[in-house]
Amino acid sequence: MSFYSVYLIFPIPVAIVIDKKGYRFSIIAAVIICALGCLFFLPAYLFTSFWLCLLGIFTLSIGIVIMNVAANAYATLLGDPEGAERRINFVQAFSRVGYAIVPVLATKMIYQRSEVRFHFPYLAIMLALILIAVLMMLSDMPIMKNEAVENFNLRAMFTESTFHKHLFWGIFAMFFYVGAEASIAGFFISYLKTVNHFSDDGAATYLTLYNIMATVMGFPATIILRYTKGYKLVTWFGCGIILQFGMIVSTNNPYNGILLIAIGGLLGPMFPTIFGLAIDQLKDFTNKGAALISLAISGGAFFAPLQGIIADRFGIQYSYVVPLFCFIMIVIYSLSYKFLKKSNETVIVI
Repeated sequence: MSFYSVYLIFPIPVAIVIDKKGYRFSIIAAVIICALGCLFFLPAYLFTSFWLCLLGIFTLSIGIVIMNVAANAYATLLGDPEGAERRINFVQAFSRVGYAIVPVLATKMIYQRSEVRFHFPYLAIMLALILIAVLMMLSDMPIMKNEAVENFNLRAMFTESTFHKHLFWGIFAMFFYVGAEASIAGFFISYLKTVNHFSDDGAATYLTLYNIMATVMGFPATIILRYTKGYKLVTWFGCGIILQFGMIVSTNNPYNGILLIAIGGLLGPMFPTIFGLAIDQLKDFTNKGAALISLAISGGAFFAPLQGIIADRFGIQYSYVVPLFCFIMIVIYSLSYKFLKKSNETVIVI
């Protein structure tokens, strides 16, 4: 709740700040806020305070929300619109590198001798973020500030988004995607231990390989997108994920763990590609569209508990129908994308 509740509160205020101050200022502010969030873990450790940990997570999440709204939109604006999905995939690939590497390094920093020093990784990240912020301040990054601010309330923004069908339905596609990703990772180890009788270490190793596959595929996706449209990539990869989930839910064989790892590979390019598709060619509405897409990240807080309810009642294997359903909805969006882009008529009035 400390992490995902931020996505329901801050995207719209962040969009207002971007409109007033520009993308460069907002991205630098995001890095500094993330560094501040990391700093909270030092007093949390010194005073053994769970609430200070939550405050640190909440503050970190604010910085990440700003980054999601500003940096992804910024990447689409820096260059040819045709290459927007490639640029976002390239940016997000480095996030995947963090997913794969940081847990391993952080574990070594946390567990030293008999003491648990959970603040060490956060302090290291804080120092790195401060360095990045300084380098950004010294760089000549374009400001890219909009001329005017108007209609900056949630209802007006949703109403305006209906004039951009690919954005309006992209918000729901992102909601389903983040929900699916949170569900997959959250139940990954439990699935392997319960269904395939993995040990704790074995299941954790497979989860690491899942993250590595998601990382690795982010880079070739930037090449694939040179030769095909983003919505086609989402369709192909989404159909592959659906087929694998069908096997995971309906069969009990020793290869299910490998299927989960393979899903990580197909999952890697999904977030940046869906994000890029949704905010493609929005012009002055780009940062507002990015804010609405960021609101959809709250899907991570919705689908995982739903999967937990199904797992408790019917078993963890059948609970994976939740991310399966999410990807069916995502593929429906990608199959409809070309039609949605052609129409600029209002589809719904809020």
